[in-house]
Amino acid sequence: MKVKADTRNIYFERINKVIYFINNHLDESLEVKKLAQLGNYSPFHFHRIMRAYLGESLGTFIIRIRMETAVTLLIHSNEAISDIAFKVGYENPSSFNKTCKF
Repeated sequence: MKVKADTRNIYFERINKVIYFINNHLDESLEVKKLAQLGNYSPFHFHRIMRAYLGESLGTFIIRIRMETAVTLLIHSNEAISDIAFKVGYENPSSFNKTCKF
């Protein structure tokens, strides 16, 4: 039983490392293969683990985190919308606007 708890803790550490990376690199392309390597998983296994851990797909998680960060910046900064769009990983402001639909 202790082995399972230790294994779970190791998984959580590796997953949290990936989540930390995502949160700090929203302006970059976040490819599954790169994120899986960061967590030391195969891409297939990584996708399954992340869905179980997050309760949503990895892509949905990344979009949600980008939007939450954008909303925070819109509320608490004086930055232009286009600057915020680039900062959270959108290649152009029109893509960001389509995603927002405020």
